[in-house]
Amino acid sequence: MYKIESPFVTMLQTKIQNTETAIDEVHQSLLFIGEYIAKEIIGHEFVKNADLVTCEDCMFHGLTVLDKPSLIISSKEDYDYFAKGVSNLFPNCKRGYIDFDYVDGREITKSLFLPGIGRGERIDTVIIAKSVIDESNIMSLLLKKVVEKYIPKYIIIATAFYNKDCINRLVIDVPKCEFFVCDDSELNHQKEKYLTHI
Repeated sequence: MYKIESPFVTMLQTKIQNTETAIDEVHQSLLFIGEYIAKEIIGHEFVKNADLVTCEDCMFHGLTVLDKPSLIISSKEDYDYFAKGVSNLFPNCKRGYIDFDYVDGREITKSLFLPGIGRGERIDTVIIAKSVIDESNIMSLLLKKVVEKYIPKYIIIATAFYNKDCINRLVIDVPKCEFFVCDDSELNHQKEKYLTHI
């Protein structure tokens, strides 16, 4: 699990958790956090070494971005804010969402938008972008549907707020996942009630 430490992100988290923050500012803060996490994902998972000759005829050892066919999936609530922020840094990615609801204490799929892929086309990496992970059952269902449809080589889970127990259960259920989380964003019951306006 990679923990992102940044005063900028902490400031955005504070805005989101403040019940006096206007809803437009909450949405904008979620978008900005999504973009910040995407930069960290690219820097750790989507770069390779690159050697080139500069205009002064010197060798330069640097990095270049890998062009991996990617898909970003979110809940419907995150689609236009947190997940959009993540996808802004992946201009050629496909996007989709799954909307869950509860009926008689069970999670059911309320609506579903998963983009199709062409013949011979393959999704290399799936990024699950969910601003709050506080329910491991929903995440497990989401992961199951994504894996069944796309059979990706890599799965990355990105979140701004999380419940540690849920993350631990997901690590057991899907051990090959990479997690990118914001530091100091672990939820407890006191915090969870302040996130209902997301």
